[in-house]
Amino acid sequence: MARGLPAEYIAEYGISKKAWREYRKDLAAETKSPSRVRKTAKNKKRSNNMTFPLTILIGILNSIFGQPRYQWQSPFEAIRKGDWQDAMKVSVMGWTGYDYGAGKFLQLPQYPIVLGLCGLVHKYIGGKLGINRALGRAKVPLLRV
Repeated sequence: MARGLPAEYIAEYGISKKAWREYRKDLAAETKSPSRVRKTAKNKKRSNNMTFPLTILIGILNSIFGQPRYQWQSPFEAIRKGDWQDAMKVSVMGWTGYDYGAGKFLQLPQYPIVLGLCGLVHKYIGGKLGINRALGRAKVPLLRV
C-alpha cells in the first residue's frame, strides 16, 4: 500500500498517478474554506499640483481691476498713475464701504458680496455638478470652477 493513499483509491484506480490526482482533488474539495473577499480602500491618487478656484480668483481680480461704485478709477489705474493714496482709498471703499476721507460709510461693501457670490458658485456649481472633478480628470492645469 502506498503511503498516505487510502485503500478505496487503490482498490478503484490501483497505485497510479490517476489515483493520486483523484485523491488530491477530493482532498482539496473537502478542506477548501470558502473564499473571503476583502474590501480594500481605493488608492486615491492626489496630485501635488496647486490649483486656483477660478470663480474666487475672478472676485479678487475684480477688487483690483474693477471700478467700484461711486469712484472714478480702479485701484490698478490709481497705482499705474503712481497715486498710492487714492489706490488705498478706492480699495478700502470697495472692501468696506467706508470713505476715510469723509469719515463715514457711503455704500455697501461691493467686493465681499462679489467674492461671496463667487464662493457660492465655486461650491455649488463646481462641486455639486462635478465640474471640478471633470477638470481634474482632464488634467486641466491651475484652474477649477
